[in-house]
Amino acid sequence: MLTLCALQMLVLLLLLLLWDTDAASTDTIKKLTTLLRNRYSGARQSDKYRMEVRLRRRRPGESLSSLHQDIRRLMALAYPTLQPDARESIACDHYIDALNDADFGLKVRERAPTSLDGAFRVSLQLEAWMKDATRTRREQSTKPQVRGTNEAEDDNEQLSARLNRLEGDMSRCLKELMRLNGTSSQGA
Repeated sequence: MLTLCALQMLVLLLLLLLWDTDAASTDTIKKLTTLLRNRYSGARQSDKYRMEVRLRRRRPGESLSSLHQDIRRLMALAYPTLQPDARESIACDHYIDALNDADFGLKVRERAPTSLDGAFRVSLQLEAWMKDATRTRREQSTKPQVRGTNEAEDDNEQLSARLNRLEGDMSRCLKELMRLNGTSSQGA
């Protein structure tokens, strides 16, 4: 039994069809039914959904869960009569292609998932690991680098030697200055 809303929708579709089709094409119920089937049947729509699932790509910021659900929906619409095992295999390939990252997709394919849900689980795990690795690298790059004790001892020895040379140079300069000062005061 049709609900009132569904019946109204059918009437609207029929009116649209009558409006943009010539009278000779809609003068019998058989012709009208054929036109309605050709325009709005699932067989015609499945081609559209096949193309959509083939072209579907993950959008920036889109979750893997959302992509998984959308691929599942499009597969049901694109292949309504396909056996479930075959549909899962095709959905798995479309999902991996839709990840929109060749390296990430390759990593998922290497794990050889056999279903859409399997590909989804693998991609979730890999993405979590990649995020953790990125976070760890970022934390390590922002931490101050602590030098080893051997490096610090080498630096101390170099500074000590330089300080000794400077002290020796200062001492020679001071003696030379005192000698010059003594020479000038004796000559005056």
